Amino acid sequence: MQTLRQLCGSGTFINSCYIEDKPAFSWRGYMVDVGRNYMSMEILKQQIDIISRYKLNVFHFHPTEDIAWRLAIKRYPQLTAAHTMLRDKGMYYTDHEIRELIKYCNDRHITFVPEIDMPGHSGAFKRAMKTDMQSDSGLSIVKRIVTDFCSTYRLPYLHIGADEVKITNNQFIPEISRLLDKLNVRVIGWQPGATSVKKLLGNFG
Repeated sequence: MQTLRQLCGSGTFINSCYIEDKPAFSWRGYMVDVGRNYMSMEILKQQIDIISRYKLNVFHFHPTEDIAWRLAIKRYPQLTAAHTMLRDKGMYYTDHEIRELIKYCNDRHITFVPEIDMPGHSGAFKRAMKTDMQSDSGLSIVKRIVTDFCSTYRLPYLHIGADEVKITNNQFIPEISRLLDKLNVRVIGWQPGATSVKKLLGNFG
């Protein structure tokens, strides 16, 4: 459908032709960092529409950052409290909106890949929960968040970040990775954190 759209351009006729169409890459992604800068649902849908026309098939949604945590977690409403955000205060995505985005992507043959950044880029988490992710209490909270999130949305992938951070708890990434493996969710991570995920599970995407 997208190839025909491209051939038509702005006209009403297309030349007779033979089409041999296959992607050079199976994973053709587009990332939005709404943790740093909130984007409305309307703007997100506009972008999803455009990337679908260019045959991109992965929408990488990054809603947690040092600036703000914009992903509603019913168990921990304090994560999305306005006073914990440094920019676009009080702006976040509800459970209903995340489901809506997932469906919007699915309807356009796009895989929705969320990123809950850990243990780095987690300043907003620390302000809200009064603890560092790599502490014992922080790790327990993150495990509950991950479990709730995965059981709520049942997505094939979860990106855990794991980059640009000094690791103080060597068990953090392995424990989160093992948890996701038990939940039948594939783990994705940035380098260098992704290396330890790959060694642990052999399923790095």
